[in-house]
Amino acid sequence: MEENPNQDPSATTAADATSTTTTNLNDLSQDILLHILSFLPTLESITTSLISKKWKSLWSLVPSLNFSYVHFPIYKSFFTTRHFFSEFVDRTLILRPHLPLQKFRLEFIYEDRYGCHVDSWVRYAIRNRVSELDLDFFIDESFHIVESEGRRDYDFPFYCS
Repeated sequence: MEENPNQDPSATTAADATSTTTTNLNDLSQDILLHILSFLPTLESITTSLISKKWKSLWSLVPSLNFSYVHFPIYKSFFTTRHFFSEFVDRTLILRPHLPLQKFRLEFIYEDRYGCHVDSWVRYAIRNRVSELDLDFFIDESFHIVESEGRRDYDFPFYCS
């Protein structure tokens, strides 16, 4: 390579600087990627499976599950949205291998009709030795609609020792 006599020999080109400071996300270790994904809502974590083959099943190994109704796509009605949300959680837990969980967070507008679902989600977390269980059934008043049917209190049916 021919040197330019007018250029400072200690100066680097933009291409040189970029090549030394840029790291491809796929070059990161699986442990680091899982740590990063653990901060995302589970829906977004699953969406990363579209990035590449390496990411396809990575979401299923994340030690934290964060099911947030607030971050879930809104459908025609609150009822439809809650129905699709509960199906999403059910399917996610079916597809995820039974690995220890560090954290299980659920933000959901609870009603009696979802009691069996919530019980099975909590049971899943307990069976996978969850360290931190966070259930938020209130979220925000703006998400609640006036409905006369269904109780809103959740009775935690499990004993944890």
